[in-house]
Amino acid sequence: MDDTEYLKLWNSGIRPHSKIVEEITGLKFELNSQQRIHREYEVLRTMIHAEMQNGFNHIDRHKIAAAMMFAIAKATPFQSGPNASFAARLASELLGVMTGFQIICDLVRSNPESDTVKKQIFGARLILPQPAKDNYLIFLAKLIYKAKIKGCTAENILMLSNALYVLEEYHDREARAELSRGL
Repeated sequence: MDDTEYLKLWNSGIRPHSKIVEEITGLKFELNSQQRIHREYEVLRTMIHAEMQNGFNHIDRHKIAAAMMFAIAKATPFQSGPNASFAARLASELLGVMTGFQIICDLVRSNPESDTVKKQIFGARLILPQPAKDNYLIFLAKLIYKAKIKGCTAENILMLSNALYVLEEYHDREARAELSRGL
């Protein structure tokens, strides 16, 4: 992602979402994390691109979003003292999830192959599955954390990418059903 694209994402996704996470957690977002996040993303993007050369070759929106989610979590832009606390780690993972969702929605809306309805429904709130335990945001934050512990490998990015694909398909189906019911 070149600097111009990243700055656009910073201003439209990362920074606005960081303010929401700041309000929720009371933690301070480090503005100087901007370059750290971008560097982490580039490392992960390069890694996933190399993995895709071994088979698929297509780096879709889900892989881009997954790499950014991990990059934000690894950069830990929220701090609470000399060492990042559990709350700071979770805040960073939550920001990663929110930014990943933003990337998916932005790329769906900007895709010339997306139909008018798809562009409309990805401009509204995301409809998330309701698992029996936790909620989907917490589920994805835990997924990022567990993968971070094992190392941000290409396989872990692909696993998260698949979860984002499932989320996109779920939202598309549910939002279209709501439209057809007139909700």
